[in-house]
Amino acid sequence: MIRVRKMRLHLPGHLRHQAEAVARLAVERLARQTEPNANGSIDRLQVGPVTATKGASRHQVAGDVAQAIGRELSAKRGQGQEG
Repeated sequence: MIRVRKMRLHLPGHLRHQAEAVARLAVERLARQTEPNANGSIDRLQVGPVTATKGASRHQVAGDVAQAIGRELSAKRGQGQEG
């Protein structure tokens, strides 16, 4: 299970009013790509910038954000910074 307490996004103009939906979609996608038995805790994780192409949909941006977070989580695991 993955739980995100706070996510700060700086979105392109056409998606700013959809920040909550983008964050929700990103966490849902991240949960699907996280190993079911993975456990641990990270107090703070900084990812970015994630570049969105002009006119990208909220689903595309959420997928890109989830992938970036997933890469950073994997890097933290590799450094033994979970726990």
